[in-house]
Formats: sequence, C-alpha cells, structure tokens
Amino acid sequence: MKKLFFLLVLGFAGLLVSTTSCKKAIEKLTPTFSCDVNAVNWSTHSVIGSKSDTGIVYTAYEDSIMVMLTLKELKLGSFVIDNKNNFATYTHDNSMNIYLGTSGSINVTKVSDSQVDLNFEFKGFNAVGDSVIISHGVGNHLLYLKQ
Repeated sequence: MKKLFFLLVLGFAGLLVSTTSCKKAIEKLTPTFSCDVNAVNWSTHSVIGSKSDTGIVYTAYEDSIMVMLTLKELKLGSFVIDNKNNFATYTHDNSMNIYLGTSGSINVTKVSDSQVDLNFEFKGFNAVGDSVIISHGVGNHLLYLKQ
C-alpha cells in the first residue's frame, strides 16, 4: 500500500512539473502585440506574419481594430516609416477608416528562424485628415510563415 501511495505521489509530482513546463513553453511561444492608440492601451494575440524574400508584413487584429506593419527587409535595426520601404497602418471600425502612418519607426530587436520581437510608434492620418497616435507598440514572439 505504501508503494502504491508513493507511486501515485511521484506520478502526480511528475504531472505537475510537466504541466508547469508546458505552460511556460506555451507562454514563450504565444505572440503578444500591444500599443497605445491615442493613449488608450490595446492588445491582442491575433497576429499573422508573412515573410517574402527579404521583408515581412505583420497584421494584428482584435475586434474592430487592425494594425499592420510592413518592412522591406527583415533584419535587426531601427527603420523609419517612409511609405516607400516601410509602412504602418491603423484601421478602426471598417476599411473606410484607414490611417496611414506618416512618421515614426519600427525597431526590430530579435530575429530568429521563425520569430521576431519588435517595437514601434507612428502617427497616421486618414483620408479626411483625422489623425491617430500609436505609441509604446510592442510585438514579442511574432511568428511568420516563409513564402
């Protein structure tokens, strides 16, 4: 009976350790994406990354908000949003309310075979001249698919 009890305790301890380890691994792999939109925090885990030959596009979305970041080259460094090589957009409610980033930057802090960490900020304007300020933007463990 003592042997059975010992085996049950040992099995439970093993299950607890493996569950804790799996939870940490899942948290490490889960993409996070957040920013302040006109000083109001917004975040999501819904991020899609698509890599071309040299660049990458990240689209993050939640409810009626979407933020899209495009880099001509995926490498470490800070990149100015210039709407020639590097783009940023913010969309709220519908496709008629798109704010194109006109100034700001995207800073890539980590690049691995399948993940990217970055931070960003930009100011954007829509077609009628309204503006949005995106600040304190952070993306961690952002996955991407190679095309």
